[in-house]
Amino acid sequence: MANVSHFARSRNAQNHRHRGLASRQRGLDLLPAPYVEPEPPAERTMRLPLFVFVSLLAGCAHVPDPFPPGPAAQARAYEGPLRPEEQVATVFITDGRPHYESGFICKVNGRNVLADGGCASVLYLAAGSYTIGVRYRSQTQVGHGEMPLRVEPGKLYQLNTTSFRIGNAGMVSLIRMPPGSKVTYRNVAPNMFPASMLDQVIPYPAQ
Repeated sequence: MANVSHFARSRNAQNHRHRGLASRQRGLDLLPAPYVEPEPPAERTMRLPLFVFVSLLAGCAHVPDPFPPGPAAQARAYEGPLRPEEQVATVFITDGRPHYESGFICKVNGRNVLADGGCASVLYLAAGSYTIGVRYRSQTQVGHGEMPLRVEPGKLYQLNTTSFRIGNAGMVSLIRMPPGSKVTYRNVAPNMFPASMLDQVIPYPAQ
């Protein structure tokens, strides 16, 4: 059972200057459709607004930007001490850099997943319902959107982001992985680690 939200297209292109990088962006605004979720679905999709951009050299000092993050960045979005892995849900998204589409998990219920405002590829959550904010990046487009989800302890979930390549729109989808699945480096950053590491399970954070 899928749930789809639509985005309304903004009418005017805008110039944007941010930390030494100026870009021209055109995109869409999120208009989430209401939904009722009695049980966690195995898969759900939503529309993702995308922006075509052209980067320009700003000619001023560069300020470090936490986006995009390093490969396979991890974050835990629950309070209190570290919980055993079987007591939390794991959500991951694929970073296809340097040549392919990439997604990043940046917010949970409107709050940054990392203190420096950066994003992550692997997120650990307590059981419950959340709104996950994601960012999209490819060689020609950037975008952002939100995905509501409900997670259960000990379960693994995959978020995917992709562009329709028309109409400045894309899609973010959620897939509940089969029982017993573990997240590997191949899942989150297949082009950024040596081949010998790709099928290794990403270690659960020690703190």
